[in-house]
Amino acid sequence: MYGRRTVSIEMNNGGRLTAETYIVRAEYVDNLEEVEWDFSEFLRSGKSKFRAGYVGYHSITGED
Repeated sequence: MYGRRTVSIEMNNGGRLTAETYIVRAEYVDNLEEVEWDFSEFLRSGKSKFRAGYVGYHSITGED
């Protein structure tokens, strides 16, 4: 559903850095909800579900 891409991030201090991100593929755009994503809400209710369903999550993060 997502493609991994390297992007350039502009920091608040004007600096730039390179980061890896996942962007939804065009054929899956209709699956997205029409609400703005909320990071705090994700930490409260979505992170554990994400971690459980992400094959290899623990091997790349080192988290238990």
